[in-house]
Parts: sequence; C-alpha cells; structure tokens
Amino acid sequence: MKNLNLPTNYSVLTTRINPAASGSACHVFHNNTWGMAYVNDTAPAGLSAVVRQAMRSARQASALLTCPNIKLPIPNPTTKTIMSPYYKNGQLTVTQPQLTELKQLYNAFIARMCPNLDTWQVSAQAGCETKTLSSSVGAQLYQVTTEITLTVSLTAGRHTLQESFYYAADISLLHSQHDKICAAITRLYEHLRRKKEAIHIPDSYSACVLSPKMAAKLIHEAFGHLAEADYVLAKAPLAPLYCIPPLSNKITIVDYAHTAFGKTVPMPMYIDDEGVTAQDVTLIKDGQVNACMTSLETSALLGTPLTGNARAATYQNEPLVRMRNTALHPWHDDPAQILASIENGYYLVDSSEDGGDPSGEFASKVSIAYKVKNGQICESIKDCVIWGNAVEFLRSITMVGNDFEWQIDDCTKLSGEMTQKVRTTSGAPTIKANLDIGVL
Repeated sequence: MKNLNLPTNYSVLTTRINPAASGSACHVFHNNTWGMAYVNDTAPAGLSAVVRQAMRSARQASALLTCPNIKLPIPNPTTKTIMSPYYKNGQLTVTQPQLTELKQLYNAFIARMCPNLDTWQVSAQAGCETKTLSSSVGAQLYQVTTEITLTVSLTAGRHTLQESFYYAADISLLHSQHDKICAAITRLYEHLRRKKEAIHIPDSYSACVLSPKMAAKLIHEAFGHLAEADYVLAKAPLAPLYCIPPLSNKITIVDYAHTAFGKTVPMPMYIDDEGVTAQDVTLIKDGQVNACMTSLETSALLGTPLTGNARAATYQNEPLVRMRNTALHPWHDDPAQILASIENGYYLVDSSEDGGDPSGEFASKVSIAYKVKNGQICESIKDCVIWGNAVEFLRSITMVGNDFEWQIDDCTKLSGEMTQKVRTTSGAPTIKANLDIGVL
C-alpha cells in the first residue's frame, strides 16, 4: 500500500481492500467533488489502476458540476493492526465439523426441551472479513475480524420466532455460553407457546414497557438515524435532530467507537472507511441534544467535529455516515418497578421488522408482546405494530432501567438508488414510554 504513489494534492484519498471479496476501491475528493473507482482485484497493478481511475473520475465530475467550495478537515493519521486470534495461516480456526457438532447440540436440546413444535431450524455459520486501508493523510489499517453466528428458529402453527447469537469465531467461547444460549432458547419457546392463546388488542396510545432488546432497536431506528449528519443535512435547517426539546435528564445516548463502560464493544471500530480515527460521539447528554455523527464532507458542511462514522458496506460502495455501537445509558430505575408502574398497558419484548426515516417517523412490527394490568404481565398479544414520531417518543420516556443489553443487527441505508447493509450494535436498558400500538 505504501508503494502506490498516493497523490498529495488531493484533499483525501482512501483505498479500501477486502481480499475476502477480492476487490479494491479508491475514493478521491477534488475540486469539491468525489471520484470513485473499484476493481475486482487486489494485485499491485490493479490497485494502481483503480487509483488512476478514481482520480480521472474526480476530475471529470468537478469539470461538469458547480458546487460550493468545501474544505475538508484533515484528520490526524492513525495506524492500527487488528488480528483475530481465530484466523491463522489464511483460514478460520473453526472447522465445518465443529459447526455441524454445534448444530447437532442445539437440535438435540430443542427436541428434548421444546415439545409440540411443528418445525425448528438451527444454523451455525462462521465468517471472516479482512480489510486493508490507506489514505493520503497517512492512515493505515489492517484488520481481520471473525464471527460465528448461531440462529435458532422455532415454528408452531402460524407463528415463527427466531433469535440469533453472535460470537467471535472461538468454538470454546461458544461452548462456554451453552447454559446462557439454552436459557434464551427456552424463553423463546415459552413466548411461542403463549402466542397460541394470544389476544387481539384495539388501536391505542398506551404506556409501554420496552425490554432492553426492544428499546435498543427503537433507539437505533427512531433516534439514531436522525443523528447521522447526512440525514441532518437532508432536512436542514428543520432537521428533526434540531427540533428535539429538552428531555428527561435520565436520557444519555452515545455512539461508541470501540470501548464502552470499560469493555470492548461488540463491533469495535478504530478507523473508519475514510481513514479517520473513530471517536465516541455523545449524541444526547443528560436530556440535551449534544452532537451528531459525521464524515469528512458532512463535518465540513455542518461545521461540526469529525467523528469517524463513515462506513461502506463493501469495496463497491461509497462510505456513508453510519452508526457503530449506539447506546442509551442505564439509569437507576429498577425494571421491576418500571413494570409495576403500568396500570393498563403493554410489555414489548421483541420485533421482527423495524424502520425509520429522516423525517423522524418510525414503525416496528412487534413479534413478542404482552398485556400488562396493574403491574402484572398477562395475556400474550397477537403480532402488532407500534409507530410514532421520534421527538414524541423520546419526550415520553419517563423511566430508564439499571439493566443493559447489547443488540447486534444489520442496518440498511439508501445511497442513491442502492442500499447498503452493515452490521451495527445498539444497546439499552428497560424503559417506559408511550407509543401508538395496534393490530396488523
């Protein structure tokens, strides 16, 4: 990478390589426009060619467009090497027979402990991603990450519930979590069993208790996207982020780069796909909107700090402003007391589909939920939908639990006519909020 003769007369040049996908990409910013090129090759000749093509693309675009003058910030260069210990001699240490044994283990557990299912499925997959990045300002990244994904799907009648577990590709670590995974499968089975007697509910605006998993998903969809700088620019000067009034001082939301609460986060990022050092971003602090997530260009346009939130799904995509590890901090409310405070409402456990847009509107299809009366969890309710406006949702949060869980998921974002899917992590405690809720 150091022998590519990267141009110094360009504001920024980033080359990303992913050997797992056998491709390279280059992004150049010149005369207020971006040029991009990629090639399905990682050899030196291919890299040199993709750099030249990106430079030509930038020159051509700048000759055709009249854009406002943009002076990109110059990030401090960072060098980082991150090697997974579960990737040796060019391959994962996890073997296919070990994954097959893992599936057999949980298939046997479900057959023994979850009677009266129509069908079930257990899948176990191991993956590896390798990324090399170099920028004209001196950033260097070589990163190899590995992962095992265990997915369990249970079906009874018309209902199917699914849960996935993500771990580093260490088979012994996964086996050490056996009791925890079995307990989660047992809970999933109990939710499915109770759905057989699920009741319909009327449309209403109701007090709801959200489990940490459900709260994390809503923080991501209802608020997180509003704090991405490209969404802010799309709606400026009336961006929903700027319309959020002072909230409860119990609410602090941070998008973490690589370390949170003294531990490495589930999806650590040290350098983003523009070669910028990843920084933690406190989005809301003690109920007050504080900052947004930025890329090089959005930082320049908004005049806000550079945070290192530019991410591309593959080498064929342009970097977009994306969340990384976004967390609603826990507070001091006891989850049991939060539930006890509901006289007539709902307990929302999990959802199967979630979505939000730059206007601040969001909706989720809730797959696991219960009626709550006088602080007691009662009947399971049929699949329903919650919807609302991010500002009103945040204003309605009155209780924040002292528990906390991370939720790993894929997030899709539109870029022109294409969509990019990246892995993100969201975290939250149990919360109490008011939501519009109704049947499908």
